[in-house]
Amino acid sequence: MNLEKEQLYQIFNIKNTVIIQELLSVAFGSKPALIFASDKEGAKIIKKIFPKLSIILEKPELNIAHKINHLSLIVIAKNNKLAKSLIKTHINNNMMQIGELLGYPSCCVNSWINRDYDTDSNKAIHKIYENSRNFHFLNNNLFNFSSRLRVYKGMYKDIKKYYRKNNVFEPVIHNLQFISHVPCSYDCKQSKIIGEETYQILNNNLPEFSKQVKSILKRPVLFFDIFNWVIFDGLVNKDGVLKYKKVVPFISLINSKLLNYFKEGNKIIVNNKSVEIFKDKKILYSYKKKNEVDGFILNFGNYKSFDISIYEKQKES
Repeated sequence: MNLEKEQLYQIFNIKNTVIIQELLSVAFGSKPALIFASDKEGAKIIKKIFPKLSIILEKPELNIAHKINHLSLIVIAKNNKLAKSLIKTHINNNMMQIGELLGYPSCCVNSWINRDYDTDSNKAIHKIYENSRNFHFLNNNLFNFSSRLRVYKGMYKDIKKYYRKNNVFEPVIHNLQFISHVPCSYDCKQSKIIGEETYQILNNNLPEFSKQVKSILKRPVLFFDIFNWVIFDGLVNKDGVLKYKKVVPFISLINSKLLNYFKEGNKIIVNNKSVEIFKDKKILYSYKKKNEVDGFILNFGNYKSFDISIYEKQKES
């Protein structure tokens, strides 16, 4: 199957954008199914491009964002039996079976079901952080909100504000992931296998787009909560000190004053009580943490300097 650029462009412009790598993974057979929210027109576009896939459009009670935008639940699967099973289990809220039908690792599904924290809290990410010896970019789920957002109006406003602040980075901003589930750890082997397959499919079809996604995911991140974090072009040494050249220009909802300190600095030291920002040996600011999980570094590695020229050109035009 060779997709034309025009077909990919149509997918990118579907209302409430479908994750392109998720769709391609189902189309190429590495993922059994996916669920997302869109309208009838979005379902028609996908069916036209991928006529062999089974597509079911339902309208059960969805979350606030979907109700406001008049969206439906769309299930895409490799066959009709699987699509119907997924609709049924989703309505019945059978989370274990949903995870199985979507092809998620059982270790990750069990970890998610047995959690003792809200999915959108900083504790959710910190728990994965604690379970991890290494941090692989293929398992980076920090910018994948669909599996972690709870249903309330404040969160809907935050997600709209986040995408609005980063509209120059479309469509990458909607597709910053190689796995769609919440991993049990950032070195989970089964999650890495899924991530690698997804990366290869995306790279074969959209190599430049894949490169940009990878260039964001394979970087150290200072994480405060779901919409408050900073991505760095830098390295974390063996002592856990982050030395960086610059802040990568994807904008979270972090306080602008604090962000400016990060932009001015080039080194960060985090402990249980504070996040200290340095410019060489001079301390610029010490952020007092509310608790242990209020600011911690996830070292997803280093990648070559982020190229924003493509986005700058889009902004100018």
